[in-house]
Amino acid sequence: ANGSYALVMEEGLTGSTGFAVLRPRRTEFREFIYLAATSPASIGWLANLADGAAYPAVRPDIVAEIQIVIPGEKVFKRFSEKIGPLLSKKARNESETRTLAALRDALLPKLIRGEIRVKDAERFLEERGL
Repeated sequence: ANGSYALVMEEGLTGSTGFAVLRPRRTEFREFIYLAATSPASIGWLANLADGAAYPAVRPDIVAEIQIVIPGEKVFKRFSEKIGPLLSKKARNESETRTLAALRDALLPKLIRGEIRVKDAERFLEERGL
């Protein structure tokens, strides 16, 4: 296990069959499950139990054995209310970072080669609200 994981906040996305998906039974469990599953202790435990030489993977039954303390209903609700917006912001920031990196990768070579001017690049970004 290489410690790669993601919190998917958008509906309708698909992933490779090489990934396991943890989906909470109730939306207010989402943040708790994500943070519990991706804690350093959980990642370390799973990494030690990964199978496979070329691409180590963790079987779903092993993931299901992660032991966590389950809080009461009120704590789950409150935790979700406080942490949910933070994780949503994190997801938006990561998306924006990918967009900006793609723009940089597209525009920088053109600027260096003199194919576009800085003012053209600025206008391009302004038109897209960036």
